[in-house]
Amino acid sequence: MIQVDQLTKVYPRRGDGDVRALDGVSFAAEAGEVLAVVGPSGSGKSTLLFALGLLAKPTSGKVRIDGVSVYEQSAQARLRLRREKIGFVFQTFHLLPYLTAVENVRAALTLRGRNRRNGSAEADRLLALVGLSDRAGHLPDDLSIGERQRVALARAMAGDPRLLLADEPTGNLDPDTGRTVREHLAAFARDRDGLVVIVTHDPAVEQVADRILRLSAGRLAE
Repeated sequence: MIQVDQLTKVYPRRGDGDVRALDGVSFAAEAGEVLAVVGPSGSGKSTLLFALGLLAKPTSGKVRIDGVSVYEQSAQARLRLRREKIGFVFQTFHLLPYLTAVENVRAALTLRGRNRRNGSAEADRLLALVGLSDRAGHLPDDLSIGERQRVALARAMAGDPRLLLADEPTGNLDPDTGRTVREHLAAFARDRDGLVVIVTHDPAVEQVADRILRLSAGRLAE
């Protein structure tokens, strides 16, 4: 499903020389997998995730999703691809504060072209899937941190993306909620034939990962 070939990302910096965040990273991953990306801070984990999510154009190299070399497409085509095939789960949630939990999920479905009737039923189903039916009408400020993360997870799964990218999804969670989120991510890969890529410092994520990529100074470690 994903092929990454010699991916390099260089950030220009005055004085001390350029920063090479990614340095010739290559790997492939298939639908149904959970892939954990681990490494120390500054190793390039988030840069890799943003490149996979079409949010950070690499300096060189290729990213292919379902055979399409995504950075050779137009900006409009990349936007469409991101909306149709990619879901994001961020550590800081990025929920819209003026929308309720169910409205946040519906908004994602609207962006992916679902009509209002089908979108409402799907949003309800996704919140039920993450155990939040009774919190659907609450604003983010009225939810616990763990509940906000589960809303963010439901929103990321909205519209049946092929690829789910998670940036430190359990970093702010208590152990029980962290385990719940890890189980939902694994279920997405297993039950919906999606690919999940998780950037994490949480060693417990390795329990649900099919493979682990270890980054060090922008390179894949042996």
